[in-house]
Amino acid sequence: ELASVPSGIWLTPEQHPVETVGERVTALVTSADERDEVPLLVVYGVPERDCAGLLSAGGLPPEDYPTWVGRIATALEQAPGPAVVVLEPDALATAQECGRRTERVEQIEAAVGLLARAGVTTYVDAGHSDWVGARAMARMLEDVGVERVRGFATNVSNFQPDEDERAYAQVLDDLVPGEQHWIIDRGRNGNGASEDWCNPEGARLGQSPGFVDDGTGLDAFVWVKPPGESDGACAGGPPAGEFWPDGAWRLAGDLID
Repeated sequence: ELASVPSGIWLTPEQHPVETVGERVTALVTSADERDEVPLLVVYGVPERDCAGLLSAGGLPPEDYPTWVGRIATALEQAPGPAVVVLEPDALATAQECGRRTERVEQIEAAVGLLARAGVTTYVDAGHSDWVGARAMARMLEDVGVERVRGFATNVSNFQPDEDERAYAQVLDDLVPGEQHWIIDRGRNGNGASEDWCNPEGARLGQSPGFVDDGTGLDAFVWVKPPGESDGACAGGPPAGEFWPDGAWRLAGDLID
C-alpha cells in the first residue's frame, strides 16, 4: 500500500554522480510521462549536507555542486514531460546553526538560478514550523531568489501537523516579496510531532497527498520523503535513506492492526 502512494524520488550525488545524474533524470521523466504522471524529484547534494544531524552527511565538494545541479536542470529542460523539484531539504534551515549561512545562501541561490533558467517548477526547502523562525527563513528565501521559481516546501521529512504548516507557510508568504506558492509534506504527520525527529516511535502515516485549490498559495500536500525510509541509524533504524520494514510497519499503526 505504501508503494502505491506517490512520493518523492531523491537524487543524491552518492547514488547519481555528475557523470550519470542527467541520464537518471531523463529516464525518470520519460517513464513518468509515458504514464501521464509528473515525478517529484528531491535534489539533495549540497556541500556539508547534514551538518547538524550528521546522519545523512555527505554532499558534493563546493566546486562540483553547480555542475551537478546544472546537469539535472539541463536534463529537465530537455525532457519530454514536466517534473517538479524540491530543492535541498534542510539546507537553509541548518545554515545558521552550522555557521554556514553565507556559503549556503550562495550555493542555493546558484542552484535556484540554474533551475529557473531551465524553466523547472521548483520549491526551495523552508524547514518547518517548529524550527527556524519565519522571519529568519523568509530573509534566506529572499536572499536565494525564491521569487524566480514556483515557491517553497515545508515539513519535508518531518512530522508537524498540517494546520501548523499551513500557518507557517502563510506567514512566510506574507514576509517574502512576490507571489509565493508552496507544498507541504504530510507523509508522516498523522500523529503530529514529538521532541524526537529521528525515527520517532509514535509517528504515523499522514493523509494521502493531493492537489489543493483553496484560494491560498498552497499547491498540494505531498509525500516528499517516502514513508518507511529511515531517518538515520537511530531508534533501531538503518542508515538514512534505507528502507526499513519495521519502521514502515510501525508508521502504518492501526491501519494494519
